[in-house]
Amino acid sequence: MAKGGYAAISCTVTTERVFAMFKDAPEDGMSYFRDISTFGGCTAGPVGALENMRIIEDEGLLETDG
Repeated sequence: MAKGGYAAISCTVTTERVFAMFKDAPEDGMSYFRDISTFGGCTAGPVGALENMRIIEDEGLLETDG
């Protein structure tokens, strides 16, 4: 999934079984490839996404009545 435009942001969604195939060491959760992307090193998109998520949580925008 991706959102292009002014500040690019994307994510990859998979199952734990598929993700495990990309790990160098199964016991190390951080031993996967992390540096392959068109916008690698561009911090503006992730910072904007994190701030957006904070606002959604702080303002309870996903809460439902009932």
